[in-house]
Amino acid sequence: MPAFNPERAAAILAEAVTAGDLETCRKYGISPRTLRNYRARLAHDPHLAAFFRSKRQALEGDWVTEVRRSILEGLRFLRLTTQRADPSDPRAVTAIAEALKVMFELEMTREVVTARFEGDYRLN
Repeated sequence: MPAFNPERAAAILAEAVTAGDLETCRKYGISPRTLRNYRARLAHDPHLAAFFRSKRQALEGDWVTEVRRSILEGLRFLRLTTQRADPSDPRAVTAIAEALKVMFELEMTREVVTARFEGDYRLN
């Protein structure tokens, strides 16, 4: 059995927050029990906790920055398209309504992922 590597464990724990436990376990070739053991160790291993915070912040920062940028670009495009569209054209109205729906779904997804980052895995 390989020695415990806190940096690797922290990367696995951080990835599990967004990718999910089963997907992360498959990717890294570990069992769900190993993942649970890593989580249990977070509470009393300050070295692991520090690595985890660092990895989580890096993942969260990259994702949040990219999503915000994409949403802003999408909103700009939607605003221009709405201004140029013919309001009497049902296809244009439908396309704009669908785009608004997608924007709303993106925002909801962002909120869910943010809540997951801040939920069970919060370390003070």
